[in-house]
Amino acid sequence: KESIQKFYYKDHLYRYLQREHGLKCSRGNFNHYILNHEEFNRYFKSKGTSNAVKSETPFGKQAQFDWKEKINFTFSTGEKVVINVGSLVLSASRFKVWTIYPSVSLDCVLDFLSNAFETIGGVPEELVIDNATTMMLKARTENHEGTTNPKFQQFADDYGFKVAPCIAARPNTKAKVENPMRIIDEIITYNGTLENLEQLHEKLEHI
Repeated sequence: KESIQKFYYKDHLYRYLQREHGLKCSRGNFNHYILNHEEFNRYFKSKGTSNAVKSETPFGKQAQFDWKEKINFTFSTGEKVVINVGSLVLSASRFKVWTIYPSVSLDCVLDFLSNAFETIGGVPEELVIDNATTMMLKARTENHEGTTNPKFQQFADDYGFKVAPCIAARPNTKAKVENPMRIIDEIITYNGTLENLEQLHEKLEHI
């Protein structure tokens, strides 16, 4: 009898096996296993999806950065806060680093990126960003390469990565960091149940 249980994405199966069966292997090893077993490959191809760890971007080549901005949250004490979540996604492995910040100022950008690079243990060759004025004084367009904020450019030079701004009004250029943003919204399910910012950080890490 065919099971009614369906896994439309490899990510869904991976997280299910982690939660329900204690899977311990890395996401990369899991993807390698799927790719090397034709039966599993056919299964996911039949679903018409491609939400797997992809190899179109070489490892170490690129990361994408963005903010999930202005999330309204209420603690159990009744205190209301507005938070922003910095998001760095490695383009090859889709490994993510998320951190809560009170604003999206340049100081917060630089603090987040320096900590994120420490977390991943290295620096990508290039960083895809949007055209926020904290990083870009003039937006990149089809006809102009844009002008990078000198302070942000100095930070990039110090760390040794290339700044790669998206063309304005083309968010799909950094879809790898845009797509997971809806997962961050899961933090709202804890509205009114957490006491403080420390617990909020812990829940975001769990998510």
